[in-house]
Amino acid sequence: MVIRILELIENIMKKINVNNILLITLFITLVFTKILMAGESVTNKVRVGTLQFGTVNWEMDVIQRNQIAEQEDLVLEVVPLASKNAAAVALQGGAVDIIVTDWFWVSRQRTNNKNYTFAPHSIASGGILSHSESGIESLKDLEGQKVGIAGGSVDKSWLLIQAYYKKKYGENLAEKMIPVFGAPPLLNKITEKGELSAVLTYWHYQARLLPLGFNKIFPIKRVFQELNISDQIPIVGWVFDESWAKENPESISKFLKVSAKAKEIMSKSDKEWIKLRKIMKAKDEEIFVALREGYREGIPKSFTEKEISDARKLFSILANIGGKKLVGKSRELEYGTFWVNREEE
Repeated sequence: MVIRILELIENIMKKINVNNILLITLFITLVFTKILMAGESVTNKVRVGTLQFGTVNWEMDVIQRNQIAEQEDLVLEVVPLASKNAAAVALQGGAVDIIVTDWFWVSRQRTNNKNYTFAPHSIASGGILSHSESGIESLKDLEGQKVGIAGGSVDKSWLLIQAYYKKKYGENLAEKMIPVFGAPPLLNKITEKGELSAVLTYWHYQARLLPLGFNKIFPIKRVFQELNISDQIPIVGWVFDESWAKENPESISKFLKVSAKAKEIMSKSDKEWIKLRKIMKAKDEEIFVALREGYREGIPKSFTEKEISDARKLFSILANIGGKKLVGKSRELEYGTFWVNREEE
């Protein structure tokens, strides 16, 4: 296209009077300004990988329906992915620019010289629930009971609760109860049937159980309080290649701004949530409200040096329990893990 335009300009120059040289100069300037602007608009494109039924899609829906990306001159492409592992593969293979995952994964990747980095997305956390008629009211009541654990043996919430229990009671919680590891949807189903005495699960699966007579007997944020750790530490965030971000500073800046604008709308507008209800798959009003309020509670309010320092502390605690399977070779949080204020890490 550029070559064709140059040929056209050359032909015009042959025919034009020298007195019109200023007009020609102006014409060339306008043409190339247009070309550069067109190139810039193509550059400001971000491909976001999202799990097909994940809560990130709620924010993406708000962005698209309100044309927030267009307002920031950003082309946003949402790429549906089947699983958390598929998201990691897509990011590593260059099929997407950004995914949502946790900063432990980022630090582990950086240990292996894969320089991904993390910007906060959500501080929402789950906890342990049991039915109000179960008689279970504390962690001590879980002894000898079958307890569902979402996310596997190195799930961060599970490791945190074990650390808390060890500190408070001097005993190994995993040996005191019967852990049943499984996928969150399956654990919700068998918990509803009464096949488990309690379940440790993520916030949005927790929200679907609360209206059914289940109570929070131990929220994860209680561990943060016990360890004197900020409850503003993000659980998951936007993860992307640091090199890509440095090569496309405007794209990542615009994307994070667009995300913040969407969260602002979701934090204040009940009407916006009514439009989201279909994709939320809330069976009734109580579950819908629990999901809405759970999401709002998870919107980060701050991310300062305090949170970064506490994240280092949290990493060390979990590294001691989870070992290499959780954190890789490093025993300390890798420099550059956080995109925000990373120079101050």
